[in-house]
Amino acid sequence: MRVRRGLGHLIYAKGDAASHAVDIVGADITIYCHALDLTACPAELLASIGTLIGKIAKRNGDEHYVACR
Repeated sequence: MRVRRGLGHLIYAKGDAASHAVDIVGADITIYCHALDLTACPAELLASIGTLIGKIAKRNGDEHYVACR
């Protein structure tokens, strides 16, 4: 997967915050923050990861992304 310059993704264990974007002051960079619920059962966690990968690939304009299920 390609990541465009000025765009990043932070994936962390789920907390109380919803997914959101953060613009870095003084730089042309946006960080998209995503949370995964690590208390979910393995099948749900893998499904969440697959969904997240799809969202990241779409946001990055990666036309070569193929979903793995």
